[in-house]
Parts: sequence; C-alpha cells; structure tokens
Amino acid sequence: AIANSSNKFFDKYKELEQEVNNAALKYVNKNEIYVSKENKLILDIEILQKEKYIINKDFKDKSCEGFSVVYYDDLQEEYKIDSYLNCEDYTTENYWDYK
Repeated sequence: AIANSSNKFFDKYKELEQEVNNAALKYVNKNEIYVSKENKLILDIEILQKEKYIINKDFKDKSCEGFSVVYYDDLQEEYKIDSYLNCEDYTTENYWDYK
C-alpha cells in the first residue's frame, strides 16, 4: 500500500507539472514568444498565475513555487517545456540546477 500511495502522491505533482507546462505553452503562444534552445525562457509560475493561465483554485498545493523552462525546437517545430516545482513536500528533480 505504501508504494501505491507514494505513486498517487507523485502523480499529483506530475499532474501539476503538466498543468504548468500547458499554461506555459498557452502563454508563449499567446504572447508570440520565440526562444531558441540556446536562449531558453525561464517563466515563473507567479506570472502564469497573475495572468490567469493557472487558476489558483485548480492548483492543488499552495506551497508550491516554480517555473517552466521553454524553448522552440526548430527541427520539430514545436515548443519544448519542462516545469519544475518546489513545494513543501515535493521538489522536481533538477529544480536546483536552474536556481
């Protein structure tokens, strides 16, 4: 049972990361932001919340802060986004690499 509840725990945060990814994608599309792989954009969650790309009531863990790292992949012609969270009970792997 322990493994299962820990999976649920991580799933919740993976979902949050995905939610932030989706919000960041909407943000860069709407604002027509183009960033190359060499010049990645680090987009703070606070900006996404302030501009209502993330609605706080949907954001399950209020202790989280974080950001998305975004760039446009020219070969695949799409944005690549990784979101990193730092919450009371959870921190995305490699979060501190960007701090």
